[in-house]
Amino acid sequence: MMGHLSIRKLFSMNPAEMRGADTLLDTAYQKTPHGVYLAWRGILRSFQRIERHDGLDSAQLAEETIELCRRAIEQDPNNSMVLALASNALVALGQNIESCEEMARHSTELNPANPFAWDSLSIVGLYSGQLQKSHELAIKAASISRGAHHSFWWATGLAVSAASLGDLELAIRHAEKAQAQAPQFRPPLRYLTALYAYNDEPEKAVAAASALKKLEQSFTIDRLIDDPAYPASMLKVGGLLDADKLRALI
Repeated sequence: MMGHLSIRKLFSMNPAEMRGADTLLDTAYQKTPHGVYLAWRGILRSFQRIERHDGLDSAQLAEETIELCRRAIEQDPNNSMVLALASNALVALGQNIESCEEMARHSTELNPANPFAWDSLSIVGLYSGQLQKSHELAIKAASISRGAHHSFWWATGLAVSAASLGDLELAIRHAEKAQAQAPQFRPPLRYLTALYAYNDEPEKAVAAASALKKLEQSFTIDRLIDDPAYPASMLKVGGLLDADKLRALI
């Protein structure tokens, strides 16, 4: 019960709820020391880092992500969910991409019905430049998980992979779906700010940027355009980040 409740709290994408999820996962692990609880804590740290939660140190979150994933894999090396979550968290940190791909692929072999396994393989594809394959895998993950409580996660994956391919209409459609399902989740708002601007919808772009600013106080249009570490790189890959149109919003 603790595990299920913690995952619901984690996918609320509310900073306070996510901290509560971390406590629950730690308690669950103390009672029943399964590696999957460590892996979920690892992905939670990864989310906190990507979401840029206020008051948290990015470098420390990265270190904790690596250590939690290492311990999870060491404890349960043949658990599909452990491998999927670890691959997802570690590839986003720039860890060895071949190793992350092997983990994700092994996860799909252990449980072909695990959407997180296919999602992790899709994310590896994004980072390795296999963009069309990544999008196809994101479709597969979304199809398997249809109706899940956190379906916004799969919609976001489809938006990001569509953006990487330069498919503006599809990227907007999935990003809007993800944002509607999880208003506090920041990645769809980042993408919608740029996508609306590119699509000559400045009022919508400003609204998305304003909503994002309320959640992420450090957000600026200049950071979206110029900061290579800002988590919206697939907009540039797909050619959907127009600096001039974005700066016109300021």
